[in-house]
Amino acid sequence: MKRLTKVVKIIAIVLNAIFLAIILLIVSRSGAHPQTLIDWAGFILIFVFPPVTLITIALTFHKKLEILTSVLKVIAIIVNVSFLTIFIFEVADAHFVNLVMWLVCLMGLGLPIVNILAVALTFRKGKAEV
Repeated sequence: MKRLTKVVKIIAIVLNAIFLAIILLIVSRSGAHPQTLIDWAGFILIFVFPPVTLITIALTFHKKLEILTSVLKVIAIIVNVSFLTIFIFEVADAHFVNLVMWLVCLMGLGLPIVNILAVALTFRKGKAEV
C-alpha cells in the first residue's frame, strides 16, 4: 500500500504540473478575460486546485507541519471535488467532435480523481499510524 501511495502521489504531481503549465500557457496566449462572477469563480478554481494539491502532496512527504498538512488536505479534497463536479456538468452539455477535445475531457476528469486519491490515501495512512 505504501508503494501505491507513492506512485499515485508522483502521478498527481506530474499531472498537476502539466495541467498548470497548459493553463498558464493558454491564458497567456489567449488573453482571456472573465466577464461574469461565474467566469471569475471558474478561473480562480482552475488556478487554485493544482497548486493547492501540489503543496499538499509536497507537505505529506515532509513529516512536519501536521496541522497545516491536515488543513490543506481537507481544502485540496474540497477544491478537487468542486472542480470535478463542475467539469462533469460542463462535459454533459458538450458535444465532442475531435480527438483533442476527448483528451482534454479525459484529463479534466482524470486529474481531480487522481488528486483526490493521492490526498485520500495519505489521510488513510495518517489514521493507520495513530
